[in-house]
Amino acid sequence: MIVNVTQILLGNAGVTALVGSSVFYAEAPTGAVMPYVLVQQITGVPENYLAEAPAVDAVRVQVKPVASTVADLSTLADAIDAAIRELAHCVFAGEVGFNSTTKAYWMPMDYRFWQSR
Repeated sequence: MIVNVTQILLGNAGVTALVGSSVFYAEAPTGAVMPYVLVQQITGVPENYLAEAPAVDAVRVQVKPVASTVADLSTLADAIDAAIRELAHCVFAGEVGFNSTTKAYWMPMDYRFWQSR
């Protein structure tokens, strides 16, 4: 039930042009330079049937672009969406957040993937 969104993003020229290889699971390492992307699987649920074993899992992954300006955040969010939209459905795009300690803007974006078993 694991979707490798990191590999999808790092395989996309539009995303890597903005963040290089700075795509991290759940949290960025200390000293990470913005912009970067955080990826985390939120849920993984089998599509259950009464008559047979599930053939597909619905996997929800949160992708969170992080940048030092709203403009950079918007550009990165658009690149992420372009990289993922043909493979999954965007089911949530949250409000822009700001961390006053790190001076970072971020926006959660949740995608639902259907993965064959």
